[in-house]
Amino acid sequence: MLKAWLGISDPRQLSSLWAAADACRRHWVGDAVHLRGLIEISNHCRRHCHYCGLAAGQEG
Repeated sequence: MLKAWLGISDPRQLSSLWAAADACRRHWVGDAVHLRGLIEISNHCRRHCHYCGLAAGQEG
């Protein structure tokens, strides 16, 4: 289904798809924007989250 959506080029179909996506976003997330950031106090961490440069086991 995603492949089919990515192949849409008709402006009317795209508009309908964007409207449905926006309605879904508004329902589940709303219009609020939340910004989050990491405040580094040290470079020591014991977690292994695999996305953060401070995670245990990361070098550098």
